[in-house]
Amino acid sequence: MQVLPAQGSPKRVNLTLQGGGVLGIAEVGAVCALRDAGYSFASVTGTSVGAIVAAFVASGVDNATLKELVSTLPYPKVMDPNSWLARIPIAGRVLSWFWYGGSYKGDFLENWIDEKLQEHAGVHTFGDLAAKIEKGEASPLAMVTFDADRQLETVLPRDYSQFHLDPSQQTIASAVRASTSILTFFQPAVISDPVSGDHSACYDGGLVNNYPWDVAKRADPTARTIGIRLESPSRYLPLELKGFAAGVKQLLAVITGIGKARENRLMEDPEVVANTISPPTFGISEQDFKISPAQCEKLYTEGYQTAKEWIARDLSATKRGVRTAGEQLPQLPKAAGLE
Repeated sequence: MQVLPAQGSPKRVNLTLQGGGVLGIAEVGAVCALRDAGYSFASVTGTSVGAIVAAFVASGVDNATLKELVSTLPYPKVMDPNSWLARIPIAGRVLSWFWYGGSYKGDFLENWIDEKLQEHAGVHTFGDLAAKIEKGEASPLAMVTFDADRQLETVLPRDYSQFHLDPSQQTIASAVRASTSILTFFQPAVISDPVSGDHSACYDGGLVNNYPWDVAKRADPTARTIGIRLESPSRYLPLELKGFAAGVKQLLAVITGIGKARENRLMEDPEVVANTISPPTFGISEQDFKISPAQCEKLYTEGYQTAKEWIARDLSATKRGVRTAGEQLPQLPKAAGLE
């Protein structure tokens, strides 16, 4: 059973995890290093792949299993095509996007996450997670998605109540899917309101908040906040295109740039910089679902090593009495709970 340090301990933290596709393997390495050094999580928040890692970490999956999961995930199967259209390079993906809302379904990833959460953590719904939190065996969890119909940043499970849904009855894997539905890549995850009959199409939370520091910081104001932010040059594959395809690419660059601009402004805050672990990603694309085992191991190892170096600096600063956590926010409702 995980026992959290007392409130005020520098090793009891709100953890936030950035989005970044397959590069999330580096986040797993960093998380494992933090745990090995005695850090524990008052809350865990994530966007996109950060939501995947957050779900396993918050549910109490141990380090060895966590590494095994990301190393054995059959990444090519994540690309479960909607139709034969998605198999046509570039043009097929664009047409599939217009017809289905995304080139790939996203069913495989959701089902895989649900299966592994039940197998290794014994959780299926947020109600299951709440029961483990009460026993001190898990941490509150929050995941960011973008509700395209309501034009809102949405935090799950907290915001399920806005759809007249009981958060405790919703599956963790479905919330992860909502946070990871990359624009043009996956079909949007749909949340339906049983009272109004309205439906909301939810896309990758990275569109609006790819590094959800603010959500994490409000989760538990008694704990300091730290984050893992990947050194990634772009959220999309660099392609030299002309004509219609170039226009589509430019449109996507503008859309995705909104969230990136918010993230870049956030990194101007000295507190955020001091409390951010930034593993290198070696130019590997976020959407390289054909990533090799050797590349996976390299990302994991560098994530672990980068976190170890950050931990050494953090512990040294703590001994010298240097404050790195910034001022605490006033008491706010927990974004990562079921309230």
